[in-house]
Amino acid sequence: MNFLRAGGRLCAAGAFLSVAACGGGGNGPMTVLPTTPSIPQVYVRDAGPIIFATQGSAGPELMKFPQATGTAPNFTNSYPAAGTVFPLLQTVLDVTWPNAVGNANTQGATVTVTGTQMVGGVAHAVLEFKIPSLGVDATGLIGDGNAVTLADGRKLTFWAQSLSYTALGAWNITPIKAGSTAGDYQFGIGLSGYQTPAANVPTGTATYVGNGTNGGAWGHVASLDGTGGIFIASVEGNANIAINFSSGSVSGSLTNMSVETGAGKPSVPWNDVSLTGSMSGSTLSGTTASTGAVPTGNSGFAAGSSGNFSGALFGPNGEELGAVWTLHDATGQGKSAIGYLAATK
Repeated sequence: MNFLRAGGRLCAAGAFLSVAACGGGGNGPMTVLPTTPSIPQVYVRDAGPIIFATQGSAGPELMKFPQATGTAPNFTNSYPAAGTVFPLLQTVLDVTWPNAVGNANTQGATVTVTGTQMVGGVAHAVLEFKIPSLGVDATGLIGDGNAVTLADGRKLTFWAQSLSYTALGAWNITPIKAGSTAGDYQFGIGLSGYQTPAANVPTGTATYVGNGTNGGAWGHVASLDGTGGIFIASVEGNANIAINFSSGSVSGSLTNMSVETGAGKPSVPWNDVSLTGSMSGSTLSGTTASTGAVPTGNSGFAAGSSGNFSGALFGPNGEELGAVWTLHDATGQGKSAIGYLAATK
């Protein structure tokens, strides 16, 4: 789930799935991270209310993450061996007229490292991406956001990126099922990596920061566009998460968030989001809520909007933190957001 590109870190504010900000074309390196992925701007006409299913708990998926047994392997200078499987903790958004539905079904999704290849003189991981419940099995991917055609004719776009131990991925597929209409999409956000063993969780307190050079927050926002359609846009910003390892309390915020307004148009401010939760071993989960001033525009969420987050510490000694998150505005005809965050201490 990672472009596994040698050297570098996240290179641009909110740098998450598009290579353009780092130079070159396409979308989504692994360790050299860029700006937001160029997802299609989806309009679903004559839409009804957006329906959002509350994100579930972290569940057993986190226990299946590979464990960080030392500083290697990692995603920067000691790549995972061929055959390494990374289960994905996912949150997804289905867009099928007349509704968009968000949930945290992992769908049994996995990314497997199958080898490496040279791209522009740089070694990249070659990946296989599977979603059994959707009949997706795509091979030969490098997570650059280039669309591939599946055997049944559907189109899959897959981005990947990482910190040293935290792997992040985003994808969309259309139609969701072979033979469905062209306006039938599913967007997904996935998290995996080398999880911190419970015995190696730090003591005391720590603050994890993702500000564009070492992580950040990114996601999709689904809202009604004001003319009877559903509009899916990209959102990005910064993450700041504080953990008290003694009490297990987790608190944090997503700030400086901005949302796209359309092709060739400037991004506009979006909601700040608070996170409140707890840790168990090296996993964390809790709730989200919109905070601060309510943004203008169709994509802004009302005060009191809420959701969930689930994630874990990654690295041999809790060097990094990753999570997936959701937000839902029941008063805005069901506006919904899904995303992930990555940060280092």
